[in-house]
Amino acid sequence: MFVRADGVAFGCCSAMFLGGNAPRLTLGRLGEKTALELWNAPAAVNARRRIYGQPHGPGPCDRCAFRVFTPEAMVRYLD
Repeated sequence: MFVRADGVAFGCCSAMFLGGNAPRLTLGRLGEKTALELWNAPAAVNARRRIYGQPHGPGPCDRCAFRVFTPEAMVRYLD
């Protein structure tokens, strides 16, 4: 989980590098919810289930260079 300075929590730090209308695993805002509530948010639980059960993660994780080890993903990471 990654929390920005304004309290918005994402499922991971890679969400910060997605541009445009790319899907992000936004969990909510720290302060409005506890860290445990954000960690157990339905989107976070569902994403973890899919990551553990499938070779590719959910939509927000599909293009992540940390999860998809292809030349194209590594180029995106290095850019």
